[in-house]
Amino acid sequence: MAHKRAFGRSVGVKMISQVPLEDFYRVADSIKIIMDDQDLTYTSYHNFDPKIESVGIYARLNIQGGIEGALAAFDSETGKGGFKIRMLMSVLPVYGANAKYILPKVKEIKPGKFKNQWDKIIADIEKADPVAAKKLLTFEEAKNFGKGN
Repeated sequence: MAHKRAFGRSVGVKMISQVPLEDFYRVADSIKIIMDDQDLTYTSYHNFDPKIESVGIYARLNIQGGIEGALAAFDSETGKGGFKIRMLMSVLPVYGANAKYILPKVKEIKPGKFKNQWDKIIADIEKADPVAAKKLLTFEEAKNFGKGN
């Protein structure tokens, strides 16, 4: 996951994509570096696969920041819009009712050829029962969950 090329990082994250919450602490810092995309030694930024995989881990483990991580890709001048849209579309349904707060910003995004899927995801989130939403974990809570076991 520390590989300087995006393809290498992507393979690394895919290998641990099903990490259980109990073991997340073992890879948490590496995932956060990829999520934040701040390693100045990376030699390729155009490939969003490592971030897509990292966002998926955050979503699956119900960790705060996955939605924001996916949205941050839209601020990047690199990468194709379709990849950014698909990343957000893959994470929003997993967060479900927990994604309601971000819908105004999401509705501003023009999904292009993904409009039908996009509209369905938004409608499903709007209908989601907030009472059924699981409490999101902070990164630190998730990281500390399995320590000491």
